[in-house]
Amino acid sequence: MEDVSGLGFAFWFGVLGLMLMQGRNFLRKYVFETGLVGFYLATYWMIEVTARIFESGLLLVLLAGLSLTGWRRLTYLSAVLAFGGLSWILRVGQPAMGFGIG
Repeated sequence: MEDVSGLGFAFWFGVLGLMLMQGRNFLRKYVFETGLVGFYLATYWMIEVTARIFESGLLLVLLAGLSLTGWRRLTYLSAVLAFGGLSWILRVGQPAMGFGIG
C-alpha cells in the first residue's frame, strides 16, 4: 500500500460534513455523490484502490459541492482551493511535480 498521510481523509471528511449539513433536499438530489464520498471514507484505510475508484466520480462530487449554499459553499470553495494549493506545494521537489517516473 502507498504511504498515506490522512490529509485526504480529513479533507473529504470535512466535505462530507458540509454536504450533510446542507439538508435533506441536497442529500436527495446528490445521493450518489454523497455516497461516493462516504464510500471513500469508509474504505480509505482498508482498500488500496479506493482512491482510484473515488477519482472516477470526483468530477461529479466537485460539481455537487458547487450546489451548496451560503457559508457552506464559501467554505467548500475555500477548502478545495487550499487543498489543491497544498497538494501542489507538497509536490514541488518531486520530478515532474510528482507525476514523473523518476
